[in-house]
Amino acid sequence: MKRFRILALLLPMLWTAGCENDENGGVPYFESDYSVENPIRFEPQGGSAEKVQEVRVVVRSNVCWTITSDAEEWCTVYPATGKDEGRFYVTAQVQDQPYPRSCSLTARDGGGNVVATIPVNQGAPAKRLEIGEPEITVSADGDDIFIAVDTNVDWGAELVDAADAAWVTLGKPDLEADQLSVSVTPYSGDRQARIRIYALDEPSLEQTVTLIQTSVLALPDFTTLDVVPHNTLVTLRNVSFAVPLGTLYNLTLAGFECDLTIRDDKGNTFTVRTRDSDGFKHAQNILFGDYNLTGSIDRSGSTPALRLRSEADMVKIAAESYRSIAEWYGDKSAVSDTGWSVAKGSGTATFGVKINSAGADVKSSFARRDCTKAYAADNTYWGPSLKSWDGSGQYYKFTVSTAGISEDIYLSLWTLSFSSSVAELKVEWAESPDAATWTDCGVVLTQNNAANGTSNEYFLGTYSVRAPGAQNRETVCFRVSKASDKRADGKTSVISTTGPNYMCYFGVFALNE
Repeated sequence: MKRFRILALLLPMLWTAGCENDENGGVPYFESDYSVENPIRFEPQGGSAEKVQEVRVVVRSNVCWTITSDAEEWCTVYPATGKDEGRFYVTAQVQDQPYPRSCSLTARDGGGNVVATIPVNQGAPAKRLEIGEPEITVSADGDDIFIAVDTNVDWGAELVDAADAAWVTLGKPDLEADQLSVSVTPYSGDRQARIRIYALDEPSLEQTVTLIQTSVLALPDFTTLDVVPHNTLVTLRNVSFAVPLGTLYNLTLAGFECDLTIRDDKGNTFTVRTRDSDGFKHAQNILFGDYNLTGSIDRSGSTPALRLRSEADMVKIAAESYRSIAEWYGDKSAVSDTGWSVAKGSGTATFGVKINSAGADVKSSFARRDCTKAYAADNTYWGPSLKSWDGSGQYYKFTVSTAGISEDIYLSLWTLSFSSSVAELKVEWAESPDAATWTDCGVVLTQNNAANGTSNEYFLGTYSVRAPGAQNRETVCFRVSKASDKRADGKTSVISTTGPNYMCYFGVFALNE
């Protein structure tokens, strides 16, 4: 063992000695396209999803050489050694801070002599200070909320017309989490205050948030939501999530909207939305059963939604508007080559094509089983991924019994397609998996396209479907299949034989009446 340790210590010295004595003759030289006169320049990449920038440097030399960086924490070189002609790569970490930075690369020959110095300059992105919502509605009962600030500068906050806004207390700006805590005292009427958020070193870079305090409109169901104006603060009572798994934000990506489907105790559906916020996106798991949800009605997009403000807006209650008949979800082991093990209740699931359950045909939902732990392969739910949607024989089939159940049957799905896969799915039922005639549930599920990657809307979508007539059946099979030949990416070309759709949850429920 001691002999190997000595050899390991000698190898670098032997390599250096070899380089010193192995020149090609003539005048030693080391050249590249970069020099003190022509530094390596990395342009600003503010807002880019890329984490690093890279430059390839071609070397023309007749000596052994080594390259070192004097700022290894953000600028590295690989490979750091070479001989004669060759190349190396300079990698710089993308920075979000609005300040340029620089370092130097030093090239030395085999004898340790400096043969070149190459400056590296990295430009700075523009200063950024943005807020998610210009208007925030708070409860007449008083409220404690957080305002998320998207910024790359140090910032402060103050009340505009502070003398008229004594009912608002601002916390100290949290420059680590980039959020501002705000406390509001109770009030029986309507009133407003304005909060100015500004960059400390450039006060003209600012945003203003209008705080609106108003009475909360309590709604027992979704039937009257159409007449509720934008930005009205409401409480929706006895609401359940169509898919009772994961958290409000089921992605590993950051900075995107979250859209989840909720349903009231009459089967009506609506959308819950919340911006990515470290304060509460993973604050609690979504559980089976009912909630009272408080938030403001958001009609700014194509789909109206209830926008939550913090985890305090989700209040779990004892009621259960639906009861579970069968649910499919779990880890990778729940999915086999031809079927999917039921997780709750009793039932079977089969596929229209054999899958590779040990490989790429089992997909992650990105939903955390335990919200207190980071996303990981063993802290999420998995489901089957089916290809070959170009034909007519592709499907998921779920068989259960609804015997003795007189209430309406509702289905929950958690699914998406990749760009070249199917864009629209239909849900049908029959009294046998091999039936010749199927009853259509009357809805088309427009699939989100995972390749777009701009919003949670394009990842796993949650759906609620009523199955009319499916109650009180000794055996009932639900089939999810292609509704049209449209592709998820909207292209006019045909659906690919390798384009997958995947489903991480399927549930069959009876409405409690």
